[in-house]
Amino acid sequence: MKTNNIMIILLLIIAIGCQQVVPNNLVGTYVSNNNVNIDSLKIKKSGTYYQSIYRRKDSSLVFRHQNKWSISDDNHLILTEFLLDTGTIFPEKLNRNIIGNTLITSYLPIKKSVLDSKLIIDSEKNLYYEKVAATDNTDL
Repeated sequence: MKTNNIMIILLLIIAIGCQQVVPNNLVGTYVSNNNVNIDSLKIKKSGTYYQSIYRRKDSSLVFRHQNKWSISDDNHLILTEFLLDTGTIFPEKLNRNIIGNTLITSYLPIKKSVLDSKLIIDSEKNLYYEKVAATDNTDL
C-alpha cells in the first residue's frame, strides 16, 4: 500500500515538472534578486510586459519600458527590446538614449516548481526574477 502511494506521488511530481508553460501562469509581477538595483517586471495577459528599474541606494527611477512578450517552444520567456540588468551600476545622470541603444530580445529560462516561478537572468551568478504577485493589474 505504501509503495503504491509513493509511486502515485512520484508520478504526480514528474507530471507537474514536465508540463509545458501556460502563458496565463506567467502573468504577474516579478522582482529581481539583484543587489544593486530594484528591477521589477510585470507580465500582462495582453502580451505586454512592463519593466521598471530603480537605483537601490536612492530609490530613483533609472529606466521604465514596455514591450511585447511570448513563450518559445522550449519554454523560455521571450522579451522584445528588454534591458537585461545583471547588476549594472547606473550613473547618477543617466543618458536614456544610451540605454535605449542597449535593448535586446532576451530569452529567459523559466524555472517553475510547485511553490514558485523564477525567470533566470544569469544562472552562474544566481540572478533571477522571482514571482511576487499573480495579478494582472494595470499599474506600473
